[in-house]
Amino acid sequence: MSKLNESIIQKKPPKKRQRFRHVQLIVVVLLVFGVGGFTAFRYLFPPEQEFILNYYTYAQVGVRDFAISVSANGTVIPERQETLRSQANAIVTRLAVAEGDDVDAGQLLAELTSTELASRHAAARRRVEQAQQDLERLSYDHDSERETSERNIAQQEQKVAELERDVALKQDLYQFGGIALRELEKAEQDLSDAQEQLSRLVRQYEETLRRQDVAWQRGEDALAEELATLQDLETEMAALFVYAPFAGRIVELNVSQDIQVNNGAAVLTVAAVSDPLVRVQLDADVIDLIRMGHEASISTSFAHYTGTVTYIAPRAVDIGGIPMVETHLRFASNGVELRPASAVSVEIEVDRRENSPYLPRGAYLSSGDQRFVYVLRDDTAFRQDVRYGMVGSSAVEVVTGLQPGDLVITSSYDEFRHRTEVRVNPEGGRQQ
Repeated sequence: MSKLNESIIQKKPPKKRQRFRHVQLIVVVLLVFGVGGFTAFRYLFPPEQEFILNYYTYAQVGVRDFAISVSANGTVIPERQETLRSQANAIVTRLAVAEGDDVDAGQLLAELTSTELASRHAAARRRVEQAQQDLERLSYDHDSERETSERNIAQQEQKVAELERDVALKQDLYQFGGIALRELEKAEQDLSDAQEQLSRLVRQYEETLRRQDVAWQRGEDALAEELATLQDLETEMAALFVYAPFAGRIVELNVSQDIQVNNGAAVLTVAAVSDPLVRVQLDADVIDLIRMGHEASISTSFAHYTGTVTYIAPRAVDIGGIPMVETHLRFASNGVELRPASAVSVEIEVDRRENSPYLPRGAYLSSGDQRFVYVLRDDTAFRQDVRYGMVGSSAVEVVTGLQPGDLVITSSYDEFRHRTEVRVNPEGGRQQ
């Protein structure tokens, strides 16, 4: 080994001291990374400061009765509505009302004229007059024919009577020998012939009477048929004068002055506006809760009424894939006037729960997912699971989780809903 190598080897530090330096270096590195990581963690995730709720509303759990009800949207329908239609192809010659007018029962609403109907009516009247004339002529002919037959019978009866006296006289003369037998027999033959002629005339007269009865009946039947046709046409003519069938309001006018309308075309619609009904479609799943006579609340945008259930359809009808049952309600007070087809909201009370705990409605319902509330005790609010029952327009029933008298925060929980308890400023609370 050269002196140079020996000198280098002699200058190398011992291995133990070298390992110690490595450990020191690692410790320093770890300390640097630890301090840096801790600093970054505290920067990114600073320590949570204490949260104090300074402004909030609260309410005390009370007790009240809750009505179990079924709600639905409804439509006002008139108790009576009728569409009046043209009874012929006609022209509207007069309109006595406008849409929206109130009318009385029997009031003239419109007048129509039908040229075709007028022509048929005139022809029917002429046929009636002709049938009456034919019957009068038949009566005259029958009277004349009967008079002739009766006169012939009377003359023949007189002849028979004369021949009977002649035969009686000749029988007396023959007995005394005043005439020959041949003369008596001739007189008797003449009497027999006269009697046969009388019988024939009587039979002809009876046949004449029967024939006349048949002809007269036919004439009367023909006249009656023409009169019936005329009466039907006069009824149709009268129907061209459109009258209000009941007191109400013109809710739809389908025609205008001087236009042509077809047979059966709608002229106008009149509806009773006083004491209407309300029609609702209820889900078939809840209809078994509804009974005739159940009370209901009926509301419009500006008014509230009470009513009762008066009709429940015997079967359900599929509406939009859901089985629905038509139900009618009548207003409890008389004289209610609402426009047909107006929208109303209906709430039918089907049962009632008494003395149930409740809270007023508030933002806590949505921010608490309707699952929990914060109950106040001194300066702290504790999260409490709850279960609600019926939710009304102004209050919500509490089934479990709270007792009457508990104080509950009713403002929004969005700021602290992740906390199980919250410090509150007693001075910042306002009772709802």
